[in-house]
Amino acid sequence: GGDVKMDALLSQVSAAPQAQKKQKVSHTVNMGKDPFQAIAERLHAIRQWMLDNNKSEGNIEIEAKLGLIVNTEFQGRVGPFTPGAGAVEILAAQMNKNMKFVSGVEKKDFEACHRVLEVGGGSAEKSHRKDYKCCDGQRRQVDQATGEVVAEHKTRTLESQFHLPACPYDFRITVSIERGMTKEEEAALAKVAGEWESCRSKHRTSYKG
Repeated sequence: GGDVKMDALLSQVSAAPQAQKKQKVSHTVNMGKDPFQAIAERLHAIRQWMLDNNKSEGNIEIEAKLGLIVNTEFQGRVGPFTPGAGAVEILAAQMNKNMKFVSGVEKKDFEACHRVLEVGGGSAEKSHRKDYKCCDGQRRQVDQATGEVVAEHKTRTLESQFHLPACPYDFRITVSIERGMTKEEEAALAKVAGEWESCRSKHRTSYKG
């Protein structure tokens, strides 16, 4: 399937909270686990994997994102809004060729999340970077304010999606290993600077407690 437009997909979920209020929940509707239990179990499994594999060759990044699991054939969410339903975990190997996780939330929800974080008293730190990706997980990040360059290998090792039919959004957890490059690798990378697969501008606000 082609690229999925997040704006069009989000129009599907904008009415979800209203639908939840109008629709009476049946006690027989109970697909999946309690969302918090399902996510906690996956995080516990990730922790155990880290202990068993003793991954010490680089930094381990655990990233969680909200978005939608979509069917790219009809460009819609994989399942209908289902009040009372639990979480259905879909591992990377179970995602078929027509399924795709598209990250992102509606603007109003993004702004509401920022307000909650600000009320929590954490300090905000803004960053503006260009992120260049090449083959084999090679990545080069350039800080647009300072010009600082960070070159690294980033390898995704674990991935798990959670379909949340009773919620406006689905959820994804990924685990990646980030390893800095040697000077020789950086020099080789500089020679193929014009062959990047993608380049993204990232404007991020990080909150620290």
